[in-house]
Amino acid sequence: MRIGIIGGGLTGLTCAYHIAEKGYNVVLIEKEKEIGGLINSFLIGGNFLEKFYHYIKEDDREILDLIESLSLKSELVWKNSNKGLFYRNNVSCFNNFIDVFNTGSLNFVDRLRLYICMLFLKKIVNYKSLEGITAEKWLRSIGGGSLFRFFWNPILKNSFQDYYSQIGFTYLWAKYRARGNKTGYLRGGFQRLAEVMRQKIFARSGSIRTSTIVKSIIPGIEGGVRIATERDILDVDMVIVTTPVPIFMKMLKNLPVEYAMNLNSIQYMSAVSLVLELSKPFGYIHIMESCDLSFPFVEIVEHTNLVSPEYYEGSSILYIMKYVESDSVYMNYSTHKLLEDYIPYLKRLNSSFEQSCIKKEYLFRADFAYPVMTSNYSRIVPGIETPFKGVFLANTSQAYPELTSINNCIILSYKALDIALSKMVKNT
Repeated sequence: MRIGIIGGGLTGLTCAYHIAEKGYNVVLIEKEKEIGGLINSFLIGGNFLEKFYHYIKEDDREILDLIESLSLKSELVWKNSNKGLFYRNNVSCFNNFIDVFNTGSLNFVDRLRLYICMLFLKKIVNYKSLEGITAEKWLRSIGGGSLFRFFWNPILKNSFQDYYSQIGFTYLWAKYRARGNKTGYLRGGFQRLAEVMRQKIFARSGSIRTSTIVKSIIPGIEGGVRIATERDILDVDMVIVTTPVPIFMKMLKNLPVEYAMNLNSIQYMSAVSLVLELSKPFGYIHIMESCDLSFPFVEIVEHTNLVSPEYYEGSSILYIMKYVESDSVYMNYSTHKLLEDYIPYLKRLNSSFEQSCIKKEYLFRADFAYPVMTSNYSRIVPGIETPFKGVFLANTSQAYPELTSINNCIILSYKALDIALSKMVKNT
């Protein structure tokens, strides 16, 4: 039995790893030179660092189990993560209800309304009764117009640009609901996870083809599925596609009209990640979100407020994140242009910051970073089983109601494997 996996991100790698462990012949196909997808990393000080930041929480059971099974549990670092907000030229901590009530520059009434909003979001268990409501409508009804206009509106607009008014309540629930207090990271980077799985796939006689573009997926001559790449043709018994929806659609011809319309209704945000290697710490907050529409970025993440700078030759690591639509000019900006735009705003966050403390900068971009979670999104979530026999789909558009995260990639891979393998066994 031969099984194909298209896409070498964490979902595809996890699928391939478990298929190989079950004794099936697996071939993984990845268009980039390296595997890893959004956990793909680069080296600083001999350690991997993700191009786009990733962390885990104490209740992320699936990835914690995977890490333990790969003998990497001892490499986990746990710390209480300090979160913050920049609002009306003030930096405030945003870790608990006391912080919420003490958020700087808010009047007493708006502080109380913000407290009530966060209390609801952390206590609501059944999101389904509210998934038909937009985030804006819910926030205005609970928090009032003033709090929405000056506080929530910038957060939504910075994260979703022109889609902000369509975002569903479920996005807020998934982002702010109660989670474990501690934040975790794998020493040496999550790329280590990918590398260990790669080795185990090879050890089980599986294969990984990088720098390989899939042109089409068609029915096989004698059953099964035929994968046509730029290099050759592969015949497999079934295939699990883990690419974003628009890439998946290009691989298949003659999509059923209703199915194609549903897939086309799924929109994505792209990500621009500027990583700065600094000679000294930027601040004391780990993840800070901007509530200011004038800012050209949505959040900064000081990675070395969670992981010691000693892993990066003493450098402090600062991610500056911006989320845009795929046709945004920011997807074409040079590193120099981005820095030119960002520096004045970094100084607003920290008046003592000097550009001279930047040792090196790294710029990364990613299309289809995460799906736009509109109201009633559950109605358009594609199924793992597709209309094409032997073809299965597993990507971040199906993580709903959760947000895109490395743990949810693992969960999705397990769901896809359960459905695909049970279907294959039934058919044979």
